[in-house]
Amino acid sequence: MAIATTIAGRAVDQAGSKLATALAKLEGAANAEPARRALQTALAALRLAQFEVTAGGAKPATLGSWSRDRRDPDEWVGGSVAVDGKAYRLMAKVYDGPSEFGLLNGRTSKLTVWAVGPGDQRSVLVEYDRGWGDDGPPGEIHVAKVVGAIVAALETLPPVPAR
Repeated sequence: MAIATTIAGRAVDQAGSKLATALAKLEGAANAEPARRALQTALAALRLAQFEVTAGGAKPATLGSWSRDRRDPDEWVGGSVAVDGKAYRLMAKVYDGPSEFGLLNGRTSKLTVWAVGPGDQRSVLVEYDRGWGDDGPPGEIHVAKVVGAIVAALETLPPVPAR
């Protein structure tokens, strides 16, 4: 799986570079708006594919000690997580079943991840709210791996007990 992920990632990178180059060539050209929009759409689709390939192949992260027992009846999960030895904090809305709005079509419909720095300083690494919004998924491979590892771990959470 790791080799296939690497090969797919390289192919998406190459295609993305070609699309970005074609997009740059259209800059300032007359009557180029439809082509520019089509190239931007294709580039966004490639970014999403690259994210899904990278994140979908990630191993589950190690959830922190309080992420499971802090799960409330409204499906919110909060806690700490370690991915490749780095610390992150997260808040996520995790449903009992998969959803079309779920990250990677899974159970996580909302996710905010903060990178934890020295002195517990936090900076937002990624936000997902039933979709990626205008910017699309994160383009950095390491961020996709972190998100994939977190989502894989959240998918293992048991359903919320009935009240």
